[in-house]
Amino acid sequence: VVGQTFSNKTLSPAAPNTSLTITAGNAPAANLWVSIERENVGWLTSGMTNSQGVVRLNIPTISSGFKIRADVQSNRVLAETYTTTVKTVSSSDVTSHTSNNVFSDTVVLGLPNFAAEVVSPGTSPAPVQNSWVDAYNTTTNQWAGVSNSQANGNVALRLDTPSSGNTYRYQVRVNAPWGNPDLWATRIYFVDVDSAGAMVVHADTETGTVLPTPTGSDRYRLALKAPSVTGTVELPDATLIRDSYVEVRKNIQGWQQWVEGAQSRANGAFGLALDDGSYELTANVPWNQSGLAKSARCEV
Repeated sequence: VVGQTFSNKTLSPAAPNTSLTITAGNAPAANLWVSIERENVGWLTSGMTNSQGVVRLNIPTISSGFKIRADVQSNRVLAETYTTTVKTVSSSDVTSHTSNNVFSDTVVLGLPNFAAEVVSPGTSPAPVQNSWVDAYNTTTNQWAGVSNSQANGNVALRLDTPSSGNTYRYQVRVNAPWGNPDLWATRIYFVDVDSAGAMVVHADTETGTVLPTPTGSDRYRLALKAPSVTGTVELPDATLIRDSYVEVRKNIQGWQQWVEGAQSRANGAFGLALDDGSYELTANVPWNQSGLAKSARCEV
């Protein structure tokens, strides 16, 4: 709005053309965030389910079809047992499920086939809360889901199985909680899933240490990494600064390899889990700061 003033504008909610029921087993999934997306368009609309597990929405050009995404991360209780579930609705589905100009459908939350517990590094591991765990299918180059660890460290993911005779490989990234005072670092695991659903989990590399297969109600234990390099980011006046991303480059025979860095915490501290070698660290300007430049390179 350039050079004009507007007042007394009235905004009226649109009448819903969609009613969705989300269930967890045989029970309604209340307080669950539901988003509607469309290929090559993106997000269309969203809303929260009520106590009956129902959300009512108005979807633009509904006859073109869409995807329903029921996100369990909005409900910590459900997130321990179920996984975020996506259901595709075609244009013919819209026609067959519409009555009195309202499309109705039910989404049943999926069950995980990869249950794990995020724990601290070291000889006495303890559950870690608020670790963001994401999975990427490196075979199909598709995201497979995310899960945020609960107070008991539990996460749950659904890793699809391939067709007969094939194997999918997933990269599972266990991110350290942003505010952890111990400066734990992110750790990568690789999960091979065959067509029968059998899994082999490697730590750190695609051929790294194989984790024991859990039995009964046990879960895979995904440990974070302890830092091998710690430090602080500060302004020219020595004020400690948060939200600075510390870049890492490894020196290898005359060339440099990019290595995952870390964000400075509220007290300016950062931690990195680096293998043996020679590295250069650079602190970037935080997103909310101006009038500064990135730091000089620091060799470690």
